[in-house]
Amino acid sequence: MAASCPICEQRRGKRFCPGLPHSRWRGGAETICALCCGEQREVAIDCPSDCPFLVAAHRYEATRAAAKRRSRGAAPAEIPFPRVALDEDFLEEKQHLIAGLSLFLVRYAGEHREVHDAELLAALDALARSYQTLDSGVYYEQPPANPAARELFTAARSYLEQFGQEQQQRVGMSLRPGEVLRALVFLLRLGQLEGSRRPLSRRFLGFLRAQLPAEAASAREPRLIVPGS
Repeated sequence: MAASCPICEQRRGKRFCPGLPHSRWRGGAETICALCCGEQREVAIDCPSDCPFLVAAHRYEATRAAAKRRSRGAAPAEIPFPRVALDEDFLEEKQHLIAGLSLFLVRYAGEHREVHDAELLAALDALARSYQTLDSGVYYEQPPANPAARELFTAARSYLEQFGQEQQQRVGMSLRPGEVLRALVFLLRLGQLEGSRRPLSRRFLGFLRAQLPAEAASAREPRLIVPGS
């Protein structure tokens, strides 16, 4: 007979939960009920990306989100940095910058369990604001308050600086702040579409990882597969 769900302590635990050891309910039963699984996943339970129940939930949520976007016939009304213009020519021209940054973020998050979509998006937003001011002629930096997001912000900023130096050496052309801003805004908007609002979600990180299946385990320079392209 299945043990009681350690979360609600009422219903029988029928779903094995690999995230329990990293939650406040660690040390108890290994299974939870379906209702608590749905309510607490990526909220109070830090779910591993390969949990089959999480994968199924993400697939269902993605299908619902796509249907909602089709029914509205437009992108979300509120998008990050609405005055920053993006087009296919830019995405094609700067695919190595976008893909390289995406790979860096995926690898960094893989080495730092405290990084979820929320920390990733906070770091990207702070970076975009920094490069926006730099593009206007002044530089004002305001790192995220969250410690994990702040450390990612610093690491990603160093990566972008290194990327710019390597481009200067390779092609003799510097990376302009406006180009970095547009790449960051692209990832922010992609995160809005493909991410989740749950505080412990890694859905967007999983999406990025899926675009770079071979490169994520190698040192080769990746090419980002843009949705719809």
